[in-house]
Amino acid sequence: MNETGRTREMAAGGSNFIIEKEVFQLYIAHACINILKMIFVAYYTVFKRFANKTFSTKEDYEGFAATMEKDDVKKKLAECDPEVERVRSCHRNDLENIPAFLVVGLLYALTNPGVDAVSLHFRVFTLCRIIHTMSYLLPLPQPSRFLGFSVGTLSMVSMAIQTLLMGKL
Repeated sequence: MNETGRTREMAAGGSNFIIEKEVFQLYIAHACINILKMIFVAYYTVFKRFANKTFSTKEDYEGFAATMEKDDVKKKLAECDPEVERVRSCHRNDLENIPAFLVVGLLYALTNPGVDAVSLHFRVFTLCRIIHTMSYLLPLPQPSRFLGFSVGTLSMVSMAIQTLLMGKL
C-alpha cells in the first residue's frame, strides 16, 4: 500500500500499526458527530432550565431569575422539573456511552479492520445515539429509546470483542 492510503504508521511494542486513511476519517467524523450531539444536549438542558425557570442552585436563581418572588425561589429549588430531568437523563446517558465509544472506536480502528466493517459499526452507533436522543427529547414511544440504546451498545460490544480477539488473548 502506498503512503496516500495510510494515515500514520506507529511502532508499538515492535509491531507496526497502520491506520487506513478512510478508517481514521470515519472515526474522526463519527467521533465529532457524537461529541457535537452531546454538546447540543448539554445546551438544551440549559435552555430547558431557563424556559422552566428551574435552576440547580440558589445563586443561579439570584443571577438569572431576579424577577421571581423569594418564596418561588425556595419552592423551585426544592422541586424537580420533569422536562429538565428528561433532558438531564438523556445527557447522563450520553456521558456514559459516548466516551466509551471514543475509546473503543479508536482501539478498533487500530486493529486495521475493513472499511466496510468500521463504517457499519460507526454508523450504527451514531444513528442509534441520535435515535436515543430523539426518543428522549420528543418523546417517542418505547421501545424506540430502548432499541436506540441497545443496538448502539451492541455495536460497541462487537467492536470491543473484535479488538480483544485481535490482541490474541
